Amino acid sequence: MVKDLSVPQDECDSTLPTSVIDRARRGDSAAFQKITLLYSGLVYHWCRTAGLSPEDSEDVGQRVFLSICRSIGGFQREKSGDSFRGWLRVVARSRIVDHFREQANRELAIGGTSFLEHVASIPDIKEVFSDDSRRETCILYERAVQLLHGEFSEQDNKAFQLLVVDGLTPKEVAERVGISINSVYIAKSRILKRMRDEFEDLMGFD
Repeated sequence: MVKDLSVPQDECDSTLPTSVIDRARRGDSAAFQKITLLYSGLVYHWCRTAGLSPEDSEDVGQRVFLSICRSIGGFQREKSGDSFRGWLRVVARSRIVDHFREQANRELAIGGTSFLEHVASIPDIKEVFSDDSRRETCILYERAVQLLHGEFSEQDNKAFQLLVVDGLTPKEVAERVGISINSVYIAKSRILKRMRDEFEDLMGFD
């Protein structure tokens, strides 16, 4: 079931910043929940790509969002190209490295593997976190569509998925879904507009 992402009425004071990130900085729990819901899939993807088990990925993911909650006040766009996703990637990388260090310490404490053997087994975190923007964006779009799923028809959702996430051509989408090419473009436009309205500066639309 998709959780209600609307901001409680008493938190919609027009004098407050409208940015999701700015609201989260001010302690708005609904804004932080929106960040968590949107990005949890991407954080899990990073953890699994780094070689963590599903259970460890869930645990490290919780640590990532706890860190975000504590430090989001320090997020700033200091130069062109800075993004929330990029900042989150840095935090996630740090928590994953922490996990591997803790794992190494536990194994060394019980005399499991030698230090050098364990270091050799740790994946190249920089390689894991190379900027695969296309894949990351697809993961975010997929999650956003899930969160907004009930607002659009199954036909529109499928058209958007095939066009934007799967990379089919408008003609291929139209044929597969059974709608006109113009309807494909309309579905894409409507869903992207709604994503901008709901997630504002979180997804880097600009």
